[in-house]
Amino acid sequence: MSLDSPPNDAPIENLQTLLSYHLSGAKERAQRKLGLEHELFGFDPRGNPASVEQLRALLRSMCNDFGWEPQESAKEPEAMLGLRKGAAHIAVEPGGQLELASGVHHQLDALKQELEDYVLQLRTASAPLGLRWLAVGSRPHHRPEEIEWMPRRRYAVMRECLRACGISAEHMMKCTCTVQPNLDFENEEDLRSILILGHQLCPIVLALFANSPFRDGRPSGLMSTRSLYWSQTDPNRTGYFPCISEPDFELIDWLRHVYSIPTLLQRDGNALRPCGLPFSALVEQRHREGRDATLGDWELHLSTIFPVIRFKRHVEFRCADGVPQPYMLAMAALWKGLLYDPQARAELPLLLARPTHQELLDRHERAMRLALADDELRTLARQAVELARQGLGRLGANEAALLDPLESLLEHGSLAQQWLRAYAANPAAGIVPSASQWPMMADGVQA
Repeated sequence: MSLDSPPNDAPIENLQTLLSYHLSGAKERAQRKLGLEHELFGFDPRGNPASVEQLRALLRSMCNDFGWEPQESAKEPEAMLGLRKGAAHIAVEPGGQLELASGVHHQLDALKQELEDYVLQLRTASAPLGLRWLAVGSRPHHRPEEIEWMPRRRYAVMRECLRACGISAEHMMKCTCTVQPNLDFENEEDLRSILILGHQLCPIVLALFANSPFRDGRPSGLMSTRSLYWSQTDPNRTGYFPCISEPDFELIDWLRHVYSIPTLLQRDGNALRPCGLPFSALVEQRHREGRDATLGDWELHLSTIFPVIRFKRHVEFRCADGVPQPYMLAMAALWKGLLYDPQARAELPLLLARPTHQELLDRHERAMRLALADDELRTLARQAVELARQGLGRLGANEAALLDPLESLLEHGSLAQQWLRAYAANPAAGIVPSASQWPMMADGVQA
C-alpha cells in the first residue's frame, strides 16, 4: 500500500470521466518507463516479527543516515506512514512488512542500481537493531495473532471491513508479500491489449516465482500459500476479473466492475471511516447530499481493490510472490520484454491461446499447487522467458541477462520447490528452518 497523497477533488460525472482519468497516464512509446514495488518481512534476532518500536527505529536511521524524509500526519501523529526520497517511497504495511516503491526508469540498469542502493541502506540501518529481511510470499512461521498491527487508521478500518469478507483477510494483510512491476501504456487500445495479455500471463508468472510453500512452520501443501490467502479474502476485489476474458472486452467493462464493488473506506473530512456501499451507491449518496464524488474517492477505492492486474494511470502486475532481489529484476525484465516489444506482443496470443475465464482459473490453481512441477505451465514459462529474451534484445538495451536467474528456476524448479527439497533433506524434518537461517533479499536459494 502506497503512502497517502492529497486527494484529487475533480468531480466524477460518469464512467467516461474515470476512463479519461486513467487514459491521462498514457505515454509516447519512447517515453515509457518501468517501476517496481516489493515487500519484505522483518525479523528480530530471535526470529520474531519486527515490532512497531524496532520499525520506528529503522525508519529514523534511514532518515538520519541516508537522507529519507519522514511522512507524518497531524491527524495521526502516532501513525507509521513511511518515508520518501525523490520519486521513491517506503511504506510500512499492516503487519510490519516493509515496502519499497521505486522510482520509474527507462532502463532496467537504473532500476537495478536503485534496488542495490536500497538493499545496502536497509542492511546498514538494520544491523544495529539485529533485524533481518526475508523475501518470500508468505510468513513461514507466524500467525496473524502473533504479529502487531501497525498504527494507522486506514489499517484499523480495513481489518474490520475485510474480516466480514473472507476467512484469510488478516493473513492477507499481515502475512503476505509480493513483487509488483508497474508498466506504462501508449493509448486506450494498448492498455486494453496489456490487460488481456497480462491477465493470461499471470498464472505462468505465478508458477515461475512461486515462493511461499510453508504455513505455521510446516509445508502448506501449496507452492504459493500467499495466493491462497488472497483468494480467501474477498472474491469481489481479488483475483481474475471475468470481464477481461470476454471476447469483446473493453476498458469500460473493467471500470464498470470496479464501480460495483463495495467501498471499504471513505473520507470524512481528513479522516477515514468505513463505508461498505458499492462505489456506485457512494456516488449516488454524495449527489443526494448535494456534493460530488471525486477522483480522490475513486483513487481511495482503487487502493482497496486487489486483482492480479490493476490499472491506475499505469498498469500494476500483482500476481507474484515475494522473491529475492535477482528474481525481482528478472520479473521486471520479463514483463518489459513481453509487453514493451511490439513483436513479442504480437506473438504472445499464439503462445497463450486466449484461455477462457475458467481455464485461466484452472491454470492459476495449478500454479498455486504445483508451480513449475506442472508440465504445461513449465513449458509455457520456458517459452515466455525465451520470447521476453528476444523482445529485450530487439529493444536494444542489453538487458536480457537479467532473465538469467529464470533459467535456473526452469531447470531446478521454483524457489518454493527448492525450499521444500531443503526441508525434506533436513534430518530434523519437523520444522521449517528458523528465520535466521533464511537468506536476506539479496541472496539466492541453495538448490
